[in-house]
Amino acid sequence: MNIMAIAFAEHKPHSVLVDSDGCCEIYDVDYCKRDDTLYYHMSGCGPAYIEAAPGMREWVAEGNHVAIPAGCEMIASVDAKWLDPEMDWGIDCDTEYCEACDDWLPTDTDEPCPHIRWDEETGTWKHSGATKADGKGEA
Repeated sequence: MNIMAIAFAEHKPHSVLVDSDGCCEIYDVDYCKRDDTLYYHMSGCGPAYIEAAPGMREWVAEGNHVAIPAGCEMIASVDAKWLDPEMDWGIDCDTEYCEACDDWLPTDTDEPCPHIRWDEETGTWKHSGATKADGKGEA
């Protein structure tokens, strides 16, 4: 597995494109404030394209041809820790966003926080509806 490109948001990876035996795999990366940890999961595969929003910083490994969204800033180099092909800088786990906690939380349990729980009947994550703004979320 070779890292082809990385999109950065706030100095942390947001999206990583890797070449895995000739197939381009796209990994989404979310930062969990509670755990102070980056969590990533493979979100798909396909053409050499990096998911990013305008204003994000992009790095592309030399010799790779990767489609970059408009409005992104290209950077020439990155810290070597982000180039680890095993992505040991993070943990392979899906995440779910909790509006009340204002955080991306790992979904390795049936209840990532008091506001989110897994519903076996529907096979989806259920949110309590609490928000940080209404005072029912964590400050």
